[in-house]
Amino acid sequence: MDEHAEELAVGKTAPADKSRQNEALRKKAISDHKKNEEILSSCSYCPSSPAFAKHLMVATGSKTYLALPEKGTLTKGHCIIAPIDHLHATSSVDEEVWQEIRNFKKCLMRMFHEENRGVVFLEMTSEPKKQRHTYVECIPLPADLAQDTPIYFKKALSESDELWSQHAKIIETKGKGLQRSVAKGFSYFYVEFGLDDGYVHVVEDSSKFPWYFGKEVIGGMLELEPSAWLKPKKQGFEADKKRVLDFAKQWTPFDWTTQL
Repeated sequence: MDEHAEELAVGKTAPADKSRQNEALRKKAISDHKKNEEILSSCSYCPSSPAFAKHLMVATGSKTYLALPEKGTLTKGHCIIAPIDHLHATSSVDEEVWQEIRNFKKCLMRMFHEENRGVVFLEMTSEPKKQRHTYVECIPLPADLAQDTPIYFKKALSESDELWSQHAKIIETKGKGLQRSVAKGFSYFYVEFGLDDGYVHVVEDSSKFPWYFGKEVIGGMLELEPSAWLKPKKQGFEADKKRVLDFAKQWTPFDWTTQL
């Protein structure tokens, strides 16, 4: 083939290659969009999803909400704080979401303090590619027991390092907070004792770190049966309705969302 013929051949194949690349990108975009739609429509933590249990909602801010868990309640008053949008980790949320989560935490701490109870906050994120909706679990404990939670979690996390991680360490967040303690994009387990005082454990392999880790530690402290966190059961609509009414009655005097 002479030089002129070769140039003509290249000229003919280049548009064809470009077309195939564009088609591949188009198909990938469609596939990603479809996958994202499926995730959102089946997410039980997205208020816009058919899978969301609306009757368990207690209060709603502009960017976040407070609700009771469908199952797995360890103590009276066990609740969750979650972003309204499908976000994957509170370590990387924007300032408005972060402040609303803190508002809920502060008000819950005040509410349970009235009953001489402390609160432990838990967050377990997953690998970013799984796109799981993150949420913070708020578990009230008797004040004397709540004071001991840092000891229990430090011991449990130290032991977990040996079992599930090669380069794991406990990152203390006191004085820094979560967002300045762990890099964006990392999966982690976070336990917080009050505001900005807790431990972060970077999860290298989520298949080897139990999703129920935090509940297991607290369940052990409360001497509960493992089924409480391993095989949690839904309580039924009527029982749920009563739980929400009882919680809302207690929550109303502390509800910061009424100022919106």
